[in-house]
Amino acid sequence: MLEIVNVFKALSDSTRLRILLLLQYGELCVCEVEEVLGMKQSRISRHLNILRNAGLAEARYVGSWVFYSLANPETNPYHRQIIDTLVKWAQDSDEPFIDKEKLKACIQKRGQEGECPVPEINNELLLTFGAS
Repeated sequence: MLEIVNVFKALSDSTRLRILLLLQYGELCVCEVEEVLGMKQSRISRHLNILRNAGLAEARYVGSWVFYSLANPETNPYHRQIIDTLVKWAQDSDEPFIDKEKLKACIQKRGQEGECPVPEINNELLLTFGAS
């Protein structure tokens, strides 16, 4: 029962919902989430840790960079169902659309000097947005 409570606590914040909606597009660096949402790194990291502790997100470390993705659905299929429902509910909202547009611009900078490296495993996001 505690796991269920932790998941719903994690979902009870609009910033964390926005982060989950961004992660549906693929693996993102903390600084990319920070840029899209216009919040400081410490605040974004706190929210990402809450999502991780609830089993909704996973982290992968590449040197000093941390990349987050949605949790593997094989780990807990119920979490994926919750995220899929969230995506459906958010379709009629303007905020996720605006965030996606900001994310497109942010993703175009990947791999450039001083920017996030291109994730080694998940390049699906770049393909989604037509980046080279």
